Amino acid sequence: MIRKAWLLALAIALTYAAAAETVFPPNAALKYWQAAALLPQDFGERQNLVYDRPWAPETASFVRDMQPILALIREGTAIQACDWGLRSKPDADQPLPHLGRLRQLNRLVIIAAQYEVTQKHYTFGMDYIFDSLTMARHAGSTPLLVSSLVDTAMTGAAVETLAVCLQSIVPRDLLAAMSQRAAALPPRATVADAVRKGEKPLASDFRARLAAATPEERAKLLASATPAEGGNRDALQALLKDAAALEKAQVELEGLYDKLADIMSRSGKAAERGVREVSEQLKNASPLAREVIPPCCRTWFASTKTQTTFLMLLAAAEVVCAGDDPKAVEKALAKHPDPFGDGPFTYRKLGKGFQILSAFRGAENAKPLVLSIGVPQRIMEDEPVMPPGPGPEKTGNF
Repeated sequence: MIRKAWLLALAIALTYAAAAETVFPPNAALKYWQAAALLPQDFGERQNLVYDRPWAPETASFVRDMQPILALIREGTAIQACDWGLRSKPDADQPLPHLGRLRQLNRLVIIAAQYEVTQKHYTFGMDYIFDSLTMARHAGSTPLLVSSLVDTAMTGAAVETLAVCLQSIVPRDLLAAMSQRAAALPPRATVADAVRKGEKPLASDFRARLAAATPEERAKLLASATPAEGGNRDALQALLKDAAALEKAQVELEGLYDKLADIMSRSGKAAERGVREVSEQLKNASPLAREVIPPCCRTWFASTKTQTTFLMLLAAAEVVCAGDDPKAVEKALAKHPDPFGDGPFTYRKLGKGFQILSAFRGAENAKPLVLSIGVPQRIMEDEPVMPPGPGPEKTGNF
C-alpha cells in the first residue's frame, strides 16, 4: 500500500515536472492581449484628441505615456505566429473581442508613427508603420470576412499615413528597404479563404442545425436569420418558411461559395471580372444568395483595393529614391507590375508630389485607382466601417 502511494506521488511529481518544462511556441496574440490590458480607461478620449494632430503638445505626452504599451506591441510584431485561440470550427456565435482591441492598439501605433515622422525621427516612424502592417496581417490571420475587413482598415491607415510624408523620409535607405520588409510580413488569410473556410462552413452548419432541429429550435434559428440593412426582409422570410425552397436555396448557396472562392483565387483582372460577374448574376439567384453573397464581394473589392494601394506605395517609394531622372523613375516602376494592367503601375507628376495609378476599378467599375503621394487622403472613405471598440463582432452571416 505504501509502495503504491509512493509510486503515485512520484508519477504526479514527474507529470508536474514535465509540464513545467513544456516550452510553448511564441505567440504574438499573447503580447497584444498584455498590451491591451494596459490601456488606460481614458484611452479612447485621449487618442481622439491627438489622432491626425501629431504636432499638438498633447501628442508628445500621449506617446510618452503609452511607451510600455508600444513596447509590448513591438514584442508582438516581432513574432510571425499569431493564434487567437478561436474555435477550430467556424461558429456564428464565436465572439471576436480581439479585433476591437487590436484596432485600438493599431490606432495607438499610427499616432506614434505620425508623431515620430513630424519630429523627423523617420526610422522610428517607419518602424511603427511596419508594426501597424504586421498587426493588420495578424488581424487577418483568421479566415473570416470580419477579420479581412479589419485587416483592410488597418492596412489602409498605415498606407494613408506613409503616403503623405513619403517624400520627406531620409535616409532613402528606409524607402529602398520597404519592399524587402513587406515581403517579410506575416501571411494573411485571403478573402477567398474567408469564403471557403469561414462563410461556407457557417452556411453548411446552419443547414445541418435546421435539419436536426425540433420545431421550436427551428423557429428560433429562422428568427436569427435576419436580413442586413437594405435587404429584402419579406422575400427572405417567405423563403425561410418554405422548407423545400430553403433547402434548394442552401444547396445553391454552397455552390456559389465554392464558385466565388475559386474566382477570388485567380489573379488580377480575371478575379476582378469574375467577382463583378457574380455580383451581376445575383439578380436571378434566391433571396438567400442575394442576402449573403454581396458582403463577400464587397469585402473582396475593399481588400483588393487596399492591398493594391499598398503595392502602389511600394512602387512610389522606389520612385522617390529614383529622384527626378525620368529614366530612373521608369526603371523603378518596371519592378512593380500592376496586377490589373498590362504593365507596371502608371506614374503622373502632380505639383510637388506625384500619383501612382492602377487599372483596378473597384466594385463600381469606375475610375482607375489612384494613390497620391504628398497629399492627405482617405483610402478607406468608401469602405465598410468597423466598430472602433472591443465589442464581440460576429463571425458571419448566420
